[in-house]
Amino acid sequence: PNATTGEFFLARLDPGNYDVVITADNRAAAVISGVPVATNTSITPVSTSGSPLSLNGSGVQSINGTAMLNPADDDGTVNVVAKQALVGGPTVTVKSQNATLKDNTPTVGDYEYNLTLPIAAPALAPFGPLPIIPTDAGQIAGVYSIHGSAQTPTTTYATQSPALPSVDISGGNATRDFTLTP
Repeated sequence: PNATTGEFFLARLDPGNYDVVITADNRAAAVISGVPVATNTSITPVSTSGSPLSLNGSGVQSINGTAMLNPADDDGTVNVVAKQALVGGPTVTVKSQNATLKDNTPTVGDYEYNLTLPIAAPALAPFGPLPIIPTDAGQIAGVYSIHGSAQTPTTTYATQSPALPSVDISGGNATRDFTLTP
């Protein structure tokens, strides 16, 4: 986003409908669902300078852990995402991070991550006439699911085990370890 105006563009999207997720440090996420993109060069405004989107303040907690690759490989790019299911709306990615190879360990193929996430309820609004005002009414605060994937020069890791249940971080940090296999 532009540091002065907050204006941002998502360029060259294929035509279709998208869920736009807006996040910032120490703020709850806001989602505008069903944003239409008519062509890969069209512009669809979701707010104006007179009615900018505002994110609710939020405390934060972390979900951290280890992602293991099986077969083990230290040459991977491991991506971990935190997703949030919205009541009456989509499940969206609130934060993603490339995990880092664990140092000072003899184990091959283990990566660590630490995602700092808002504990306040997300806000949601369907796309429509401006101004669009997302609201947190009826939304669930601090509940996330963690998903991972990885790519090495020779292998794509797309299966995660165990399948991790959602975790509520409203009361404190959480740890979620998992293994990725091809």
